[in-house]
Amino acid sequence: MRLLDTTTLALTDYPGRKIPPYAILSHTWGNDEVSFQDMLGPTPHLRQGYRKIELSCNAAASDGFGFIWIDTCCIDKTSSSELTEAINSMFRWYEQAEVCYVFMEDVPSEDVPDAEDSRFCGSRWFTRGWTLQELIAPSSMVFFSNKWDEIGTKSSLKEIISRVTGIHSEILLGGDLETFSVAQRMSWASRRETTRVEDIAYCLMGIFGVHMPMLYGEGERAFVRLQEEIMRTSDDQSILAWSNWVPNQGRGLLATSPAAFSQCGTVTHISNPNATPFMSTNRGISLHVPLKSLEDRTHLAVLYCQEMGHSEHLLGIPLGELLGQRNMFVRVKGVPLELIKKEEVMRLESKSIYVREERTFRNPGTPYGRCLIESSGLQANNVRLLEVYPTGWLEPDNTASLNTHSISSPSGLCGAITFQAANGSKFVVVLKTIRQLLSVHVEEVGDEETAQSVFNSLESLDSLGSLGSFDSMDTLDSLDALLYGSNSNRRKWKGQGDRCLEEFSGRKLCVATRKRMVAGVRMHVVDINLTARQEDDEMVDAAE
Repeated sequence: MRLLDTTTLALTDYPGRKIPPYAILSHTWGNDEVSFQDMLGPTPHLRQGYRKIELSCNAAASDGFGFIWIDTCCIDKTSSSELTEAINSMFRWYEQAEVCYVFMEDVPSEDVPDAEDSRFCGSRWFTRGWTLQELIAPSSMVFFSNKWDEIGTKSSLKEIISRVTGIHSEILLGGDLETFSVAQRMSWASRRETTRVEDIAYCLMGIFGVHMPMLYGEGERAFVRLQEEIMRTSDDQSILAWSNWVPNQGRGLLATSPAAFSQCGTVTHISNPNATPFMSTNRGISLHVPLKSLEDRTHLAVLYCQEMGHSEHLLGIPLGELLGQRNMFVRVKGVPLELIKKEEVMRLESKSIYVREERTFRNPGTPYGRCLIESSGLQANNVRLLEVYPTGWLEPDNTASLNTHSISSPSGLCGAITFQAANGSKFVVVLKTIRQLLSVHVEEVGDEETAQSVFNSLESLDSLGSLGSFDSMDTLDSLDALLYGSNSNRRKWKGQGDRCLEEFSGRKLCVATRKRMVAGVRMHVVDINLTARQEDDEMVDAAE
């Protein structure tokens, strides 16, 4: 380990265990950092990053530390062996530091961390891959603003940091990482990024207690290797319970990015002393699991993990059986995990299977995985989108996933959107999907009700709201349905009611769904609009 003298700024090597007490810096890299070679040269002070080094040393010296470790200048990155050793040792180095200083160059000194528009909560530092282990490993951590004024400590800011990162405050205070499942720990990195593709795997090694060589150039294969290393020492099957399909994701059981675990923050591991080891082989992932047969050569492989709040259920992975290949399966692409009651699992037969990567498998039952919300007609009538539940479900391009219900809502509910008129009146649109069938629920709500409250109230109900519900039917070609009353007929356009919302200027609230290709992706399109009665009738007549 190479340390920087906080007084002379000289670099000194400390091999083995002869390492003095030291501070350590955590930061985000800029465009002009000081390298190891720069520190050996005559003009390191000409680099923009030199000032950061000086102020870090000043902070450490004022706290009584003679040495500090800074990643930009304490590693000779021209040496592949030294770089590999440093990356494999990084978590331990941060863990053994007396204190970690976090420099947040995008947070001003006057910022209030718990304010709604806090720059602290939105700092780039919380989005980078390497800073995840730098947050978790140290026992003592102090945050500094861009002017090196103290913002607070990890302990004093733990609730805010937990809310921003999704990491339980117990871990922030030094709790045992093994008490959280592999899937949960992966979810902490699901929204983080690294400059090099491989680093999103390398930066997680310490969090899982594994080591592996650096092979820059291998791309997403690095993250697959990380999972294989984890499987060598862990029987936690939640590593297979990812549910978010990311670009370039194949049909195997191992994810290509931690982004696949973005919905796994509440997926826990269940210890099973009788479980058979699962491992990576030259035939694929070898598993011995309860297998539930469905239809079209599809099955559910039951994992010994569950979703918080569903203690009576286990999670099942949809698998497709490969014809002519005994006990060979692939994961069915785009199909979400399912909850299976434990009592049903007890009746299933366990089988030894292999799950491999297979890009040519096609499952005719695969549902449309996304939808497009078209609400421009509402905006033209001064009706604005007020809120979305779950938060972030509706993306900036107005598309949303139809698979998120798989764990969070076994009833098939996907998400809810609240719209509000200029006079304050509100209505909520809730989407639900089961296989190819999309259901839309529309409900007028009071001032105190939210998208989340309506979503939760419908979790176990199949009733209509104050405006009504309808299902899109595969037999309809263009517009699947049009709703404008308290009663909707599923197979006919025209509803049975004759009620409109006076709060919306005497216009009828119309919701139509269709299936179409959007930017090369099969999607449900949900069109929400306000129209006059005559215009509605013309649309109905034209469709009939």
